[in-house]
Amino acid sequence: MGFLIGCVIYIAICQIICKVLEIKTFNKQALVYAVVGSVGGFIVKATMGNLPLGGSNGNGNDGNYRTERLEGIISNYPIIMDLQIEGDDVSGTYYYKKNRSGEKLYLHGSIIGNHLELNERNREGMNTGHFDGTFKNNTYSGTFVNYKGIQYQFHLSN
Repeated sequence: MGFLIGCVIYIAICQIICKVLEIKTFNKQALVYAVVGSVGGFIVKATMGNLPLGGSNGNGNDGNYRTERLEGIISNYPIIMDLQIEGDDVSGTYYYKKNRSGEKLYLHGSIIGNHLELNERNREGMNTGHFDGTFKNNTYSGTFVNYKGIQYQFHLSN
């Protein structure tokens, strides 16, 4: 019984932390994993935003969550993009290879079928761009529009 009460308190603390992080980073779908106990390797997953909570089988993948690392170009500029996909919600980061990982940009959007749209924000939370494209067979390609309204083609794959 004490373990269960401890888990409930821990979940509430994770929710508060997620709310605070959401305000600071504007990355609404970043995932926070917290190991609550060793009983069956149970893991609690808290998603910022509406904060749905659900158990996992201990391997970090409940069948509705996956990660993708994509590399490619926006116009002629090489980038690396890391995405977390849970249902139709997508979040992540990307950076230009010339900057290494020092200047990450934050992504949030949705995927419906093969159509993936992502809004880009800088670390201050300002909207700085928009990706609109097709995500199919581990390839994401389409049009990127920067904060000046200039359009570029992009192509990424893993």
